[in-house]
Amino acid sequence: SSMTISDTNITINKGETRNLLVTVLPFNITSGSVSSGVSFTSSSNETVTVDSVTGKIKGVKAGTATITATYNSKSVSCTVNVKPSKTTLSVNRTSTKEATVKIKQSDDAKVTAYRVEYSTKENFSSNVKKIVVPMTDNLKLTLKNLKAKDYYIRVVTIAEDNNGVKTYSDYSKVYKMKNYIITPSVSNVVLNQGKNKSFTVKLNGKKTNISKFKITSSN
Repeated sequence: SSMTISDTNITINKGETRNLLVTVLPFNITSGSVSSGVSFTSSSNETVTVDSVTGKIKGVKAGTATITATYNSKSVSCTVNVKPSKTTLSVNRTSTKEATVKIKQSDDAKVTAYRVEYSTKENFSSNVKKIVVPMTDNLKLTLKNLKAKDYYIRVVTIAEDNNGVKTYSDYSKVYKMKNYIITPSVSNVVLNQGKNKSFTVKLNGKKTNISKFKITSSN
């Protein structure tokens, strides 16, 4: 007789459910009921649970587990990878050449690092720079040597189980880091000696914390 399972390696999100189906030939036995004689077990119920009769699995937390289906003395298995949850970023373009990034820390104990990616291309088709930020860091980083262009940035959460197997979250939303543009309210000033004039400065079209300046002609 032969025994097959509908999936041998799948990746799911936390909270997501799937149904595994086992077929035993030539007896035309399919799992899903007690009468089939097929039973299911999980190598790690804290990562993936499985209904012992129906084969319905559910992702519990980031990591990897093996689901084993048994019929008499035969067995088949499926490796289930549970992705960690996505996280978010806060981004501040502090100058033309630099930006600060803060990663929101995951509450998943299996998360070991984050991979930050940024590019001048919104679809990340080229010029993509990647930085891996370990959980031991303060989850803050400074991007340096930026060009005078708009940038786009995203992050992936990385989890690792006790066997060293890594799983990756979906990408976060894409954040835009606008080019650091300082715009004065006047572009040309002519002053007589000893006279002064006030003007305002905007950063990326918005008022700055110090938005009014005064210039004085001395000679």
